[in-house]
Amino acid sequence: MFQLVEGIQADDLGARAELRQIHALAKLREWHEVTRAALFGEAVIAWVDHDSRLQSTIEALIEKSTRDAAVVMVALGLALRAGIGSPDPAHAAATDGDIAKAVVLLENSNESGLEQINALTACGIALGNRGLWELADEQYSKALALGQTAEPGTIDFVLAPIVFNRAEAHVTWASTLRQMGDTEGVAARWAAWQSEWPPTRYVAM
Repeated sequence: MFQLVEGIQADDLGARAELRQIHALAKLREWHEVTRAALFGEAVIAWVDHDSRLQSTIEALIEKSTRDAAVVMVALGLALRAGIGSPDPAHAAATDGDIAKAVVLLENSNESGLEQINALTACGIALGNRGLWELADEQYSKALALGQTAEPGTIDFVLAPIVFNRAEAHVTWASTLRQMGDTEGVAARWAAWQSEWPPTRYVAM
């Protein structure tokens, strides 16, 4: 299911159709785990399409995951909702609250599968959107560390985009430090990135 989500992000129309077929069957047969993953996929479709249903789809994911006591998927939903953001300063506190709750839920989770990796990544994106680069990098690092335990080649389709997101966050972080005149901070970011660059197999993706 998560590979279908990656296909959706890569504009694979076949992946969209397949995900929706599986989603319909999962609801009919009450396959709760599959339904939750499909709702995540629907949220990604809405995000890619700039669809106004994005907010309601994320809310459906949060509600379904809460009913199922699926903590990691609740965290994923909260992080996605926080990642949407809002130009209205009045929503900043709610956004920060969603991110904080998602991070805490994941810190107290012992799961190590694709759900956890995707939730950590969503937290990294949301934190980066708030300019909290160090915290964002921590989430990306945790996600990649979990990926290290997987059989080589099995989940690279998920890990490669995380490498890209993390690199983008580092560049933006360094650019912000440079604008502030913090040349030592920029040098530290470069040194950290050189020492932490992931295995070549992720970069090659």
